[in-house]
Amino acid sequence: MYKLLIADDESTILKGLSEFMPWDTVGCEVSGVAKDGHEAIEFIASSPPDIVITDIKMPRKSGIDVAQFVHVNYPKIKMIILTGFAEFEYARSALIYGVSDYELKPVSKTRLLESVKELTAKIDEERGTARLSESEGAMAPFVSQLYDIDKHIEKIREVYRKRRDLAIQTMENVFPDKVVFTRPHGGLFAWVELPDYINARNVLEKSLKQNVAFVPGGSFFPNGNKENTFRINFSNMPENRIVEGLSRLGNILKEFISERQDI
Repeated sequence: MYKLLIADDESTILKGLSEFMPWDTVGCEVSGVAKDGHEAIEFIASSPPDIVITDIKMPRKSGIDVAQFVHVNYPKIKMIILTGFAEFEYARSALIYGVSDYELKPVSKTRLLESVKELTAKIDEERGTARLSESEGAMAPFVSQLYDIDKHIEKIREVYRKRRDLAIQTMENVFPDKVVFTRPHGGLFAWVELPDYINARNVLEKSLKQNVAFVPGGSFFPNGNKENTFRINFSNMPENRIVEGLSRLGNILKEFISERQDI
């Protein structure tokens, strides 16, 4: 069983996540709870879990502080940050600390279980790769028969290729004609450009309310240009959620363009 640490200063949420979630269905168990970031850091230092689920705003130490501590001292631990909509921009600062996922409050039970399940799969994958590395040398020929790294890489590429093609097809079907986007030959992202009069940050504000997130393009330009662009990731979601998320985003974009035409 994978070990979970849950940290939240709201006692109701802490109790709900630690006692009433069916973690065993995704192969996990709660190994500890913390009422603030300071307690979370102390617990991690004494008994490192596999996954940390933490609120972003807590007394003494914040979720960002916990993420920084984990990044420096226990980089193999996976982290999920719980954040309110108003705190989302602040939560994005944790990207530099390798946070695995963000969940908006109120937290969806199904979505949180899916996120944890995805992280356990990543842990399995990393541990498998580590075992292969440790077995190099005299054992390498034997290990290569058990774990074909080239085959595994090709499998991952095929998964990403399929998700990319589905994302492109869905955007072609649901995005307005005035929205243009790249059709990448590789990588994990697509770049989207909106009409000049639409600010992607305003679109993000609406899309987050429907649990759809992306990175505004202006964040990549120090001179403040390209506020009408954004980058979207198609690699880390199952196919049904790619279609659903892009469909929701397409409807939001149509609303923005329609509002402009009505002026």
